Amino acid sequence: GLWLKFFFGLSFLPPAEVGDAFTELLSIMPADNECVQFADYVLDTYIDENSEFPPNLWASSPIFDHPRTTNGPESFHSHFNKQFYTPHPHVHQVIAVLLEIQTENRIKINSISKNIPNAQRKETIKKKEFVQETWNKYERGNISQLEYIKCLGLKYQANKLL
Repeated sequence: GLWLKFFFGLSFLPPAEVGDAFTELLSIMPADNECVQFADYVLDTYIDENSEFPPNLWASSPIFDHPRTTNGPESFHSHFNKQFYTPHPHVHQVIAVLLEIQTENRIKINSISKNIPNAQRKETIKKKEFVQETWNKYERGNISQLEYIKCLGLKYQANKLL
């Protein structure tokens, strides 16, 4: 239960610190065979430097304002797919949709080049502030690494865990 949720905090650490934090999580792991299997999987897939998805691909400290989701590409594909009402649209329809998307993207690029900020939702701003405040506490030594990943893991846990 709760122990699994702490793993979501690992992505808020610099890649070089993820291995140590993973070890910290192992130190509080419940004595359960499924937890051991999960930890082995995470180690082999995400933590080990020779893993398929090493920490430098998915972890960064919050001082870098990188998007932490794939919502942008997912939104694009959803919007793109909704433009067609048949599984195999005519090529002219596809071209028309692509030209419209290109125009929308030019407008977005122009607004970025003119430093027109994209409005953020209050919820997003509050989450960023929370992460930054928690990072500052960790950096100053007010909270331990384990407390840091616990705090952020609980805040950013998945909506449903199996």
